[in-house]
Amino acid sequence: MAFWSGHSHARYAGSAWYADQFWQEIHDGCAVHVNVDSLGEQGATLVSNAYAMAELRPFGSEVVETICGQQLTPRWFSRAGDQSFWGHGVPSLFMTLSTQGPSYEAARGTGGQAAGSSSGSGGHAWWWHTPDDTLDKIDRDFLVRDAAIYVLAMYRLCTAPLLPLDYRVAVDELRTALRGIEAGTEGRLNLEPATVQADALAAAVGVLYEKIDAIRAGGKPSPRIAARINRGLMDLSRWLVPIDFTSTSPFDQDLAVSLPPIPGLRAASSLPAVEPGTDAYEFLHTRLVRERNRVAFALSRAYLGVRALTASLESR
Repeated sequence: MAFWSGHSHARYAGSAWYADQFWQEIHDGCAVHVNVDSLGEQGATLVSNAYAMAELRPFGSEVVETICGQQLTPRWFSRAGDQSFWGHGVPSLFMTLSTQGPSYEAARGTGGQAAGSSSGSGGHAWWWHTPDDTLDKIDRDFLVRDAAIYVLAMYRLCTAPLLPLDYRVAVDELRTALRGIEAGTEGRLNLEPATVQADALAAAVGVLYEKIDAIRAGGKPSPRIAARINRGLMDLSRWLVPIDFTSTSPFDQDLAVSLPPIPGLRAASSLPAVEPGTDAYEFLHTRLVRERNRVAFALSRAYLGVRALTASLESR
């Protein structure tokens, strides 16, 4: 567990320092990044809007439901709240956990939309990140509830024989994102090298989890088998998290701005508006081809790793 300064000031300078100074250790040994931020606020009745990467969403949702009866709503993970370890390939669970519901401000008679919220989804109150955000804004019962969610999540992550990482949904979301990006280019960027690899990976991941589910159903796996599966799932995350959430190298940090899925390809939507044959078009197209190759390569390495892990489980 780590505590650092430099969260909001200097835009996550503390966690970015850890990311730089202990890069190899984090890459090799960190299974999940669980971020604790903004717990126990007054009026924070909404927990279903908490962040969780797709591979951790079923696990996170089960934990939340166990404590407070809510389930997580699928939500794209924002580049915020000390998410400094995506270049290392570490998947993320939680950030801001609970927020005020959409009716909170109206109930207090201010009639305003909660800060940082979208219509109907709730958000933080007007005093969040202001000098008025003082201890009296904490609700003891909500703080206990939120702390219980984190304690249960951490306990299960640290004691479960097999890591609760389910990459079936994550790979499906990645495939959908790739096809949406390709459609947005109106035929000007061929993403087939990446989409073919994504399809192959999805099929391989499906077979792998059939094996893993069968092992879980058979009771507690041996330490040797558990270690093999956990290492294989962590290796898979090392390939998929960076391409799905970063546009820089694994040793750098993206700006703290909203990023779409597969952000290295986000400029692809600009291609139809640029005249083919111009310098601007050729530079942009070349950049996007290189990003496509980056994605395709990562997917191919992930596929080989999944196939190797599956084969090792078949011969155990």
